[in-house]
Amino acid sequence: MAARKKTTPKEWNKGKVGASRPAAGAPVVERCTVDGCGRLAEGAALAEGWHRTDVPASSEPPRDWCSAWCAAVGRALADLRPARR
Repeated sequence: MAARKKTTPKEWNKGKVGASRPAAGAPVVERCTVDGCGRLAEGAALAEGWHRTDVPASSEPPRDWCSAWCAAVGRALADLRPARR
């Protein structure tokens, strides 16, 4: 069996330096701190700048979100929670 060439960490990871990626158990996105973001949708009128998501094939009810980013995250979560038949 041939002897293995000893490599440095910098050679092994193709010169990448810096902090490692977050642990697998870390949340992908941080929880929004805006009061009422993600609340159950009530009534037809939304406050200015708020967004509503309603995914018919999801077990998640319609919700109101403070920004387009939060609405996109909420929509993605609703897509992952299919309705039970």
